[in-house]
Formats: sequence, structure tokens, C-alpha cells
Amino acid sequence: MDGESLAPRRNSYQEIEPEKDVQNSDEGIVTHYLDKVVALGEQSMRGDAVAGKIQRVVDTAFTDFDIRYYGTPEANKLRFLGHLKLRAGVLAHSSPAQASVLMKAHDIAMGKLFIR
Repeated sequence: MDGESLAPRRNSYQEIEPEKDVQNSDEGIVTHYLDKVVALGEQSMRGDAVAGKIQRVVDTAFTDFDIRYYGTPEANKLRFLGHLKLRAGVLAHSSPAQASVLMKAHDIAMGKLFIR
């Protein structure tokens, strides 16, 4: 690498948009929990019981969204819901078991967000 930095290069006139940086930070934590649900889908496809694990992942995600990161907890929860549903839709045809786990997590999250 000849000592070059791995950081993206910026011209002196380029500025970072604060809202974009916040979204990227929040996107990371949402993706983290989405990946955990996807992993549970893979376990489910192998025949493992994952219902309780799905509940724990969603509970942990919502707790994390409430106490960490830059955006509002509600925005992160809605982002998580959207990603769960989108990924389930993408996988519905090729991997219905995986999509089912994602939708189960979505249903749990919907209940936590809108029914208190």
C-alpha cells in the first residue's frame, strides 16, 4: 500500500453532511441486528428451534436502539422493521424458511413498537 491511508480521500472543499454520517452510524447497528436475525434463519433451516432466540434478538436490538447511537430510537426501530420486511421479501421465493424467521422478527418488533 506504500503507506497510503485507507481513509477515503476528500478535497478540501468537500464537506461531510452531518445527517448522512448519522444515518451511516445508525445503519451499522441496524445491520448488526438484521444479520443476527438472518443467522437465526440459517439455524432454522438446519432444523434448530429459534423462536425464543428471535425474541431475544429483537428485545436486545430495541434496548440498544433506546440507549445508543446518534439517531432517535424510533427512527432506528422503524429502519430495523423496514430492513426485516425488505429482506424477507427478497428471500421469500428462494428461501421461504429464512423469510419466515425475518417476518417473525418483524412481527415481534411491530408489537413492541406499536403495542405497549
